[in-house]
Amino acid sequence: MLRQKPKWLESLFPWEQKSVVVNGRTMAYIDEGEGPPILLLSGNPTWGFLYRFMVEPLTAAGYRAIAPDWIGAGYSDHPRDDRALTMAHHIADLVSLIDQLDLRDFVVVGQDWGGTLSEAEAAAYGVPFPSAQYQTGLLMFPRLVPCHPQHPGAYDNRVAIETLKSLQLPVFLPWGDQGGGIFAKEEQLRYIFKNVAPPLSIEGGVHFIQEEAGEELAAHIVTWMTA
Repeated sequence: MLRQKPKWLESLFPWEQKSVVVNGRTMAYIDEGEGPPILLLSGNPTWGFLYRFMVEPLTAAGYRAIAPDWIGAGYSDHPRDDRALTMAHHIADLVSLIDQLDLRDFVVVGQDWGGTLSEAEAAAYGVPFPSAQYQTGLLMFPRLVPCHPQHPGAYDNRVAIETLKSLQLPVFLPWGDQGGGIFAKEEQLRYIFKNVAPPLSIEGGVHFIQEEAGEELAAHIVTWMTA
């Protein structure tokens, strides 16, 4: 059973929290609109709240916006066992969600992590993580980053990159123009994909461009998808 959002948060994030059981654990998500599905994936330490400025523009344009909370984050289950929060588990959880929602020909909107926020926004992001009991996932996500060649995830990342290089999937890489060193990595990502859209920087965007220019980003996504 999903925890209840506090009343003050309802005004900022009014959509119904739905849930499915993925690999024995409850995953929360919102599912709004009808049409081609867009899967909105948040990064650490955020949850579906990250996409609150994008849901309505996407649904108004005729798309179905789906924003899940990873296990260990948001309003999904928060297991305290590190073994339940590995990359393999997160992948299996997402695949289970996709299968249960019968998503086909969907677009994935991904997100790294980091950025700055107002007090109210930071408080909203912190609501699902009120104590150490709920924070194991936040601790584990950084440990999944392959920061050296011997890291357990390094091999999987290399395999994933080589697989992506072989695909003709259309890719769109918007970046915030104030991202500094992060923006410089756009070129490193770009070389992975065969079918990538021309570069697009969001004016004034730093890292969480969903926060800083969510409606503008949604409009760019709609334009790209209909081009």
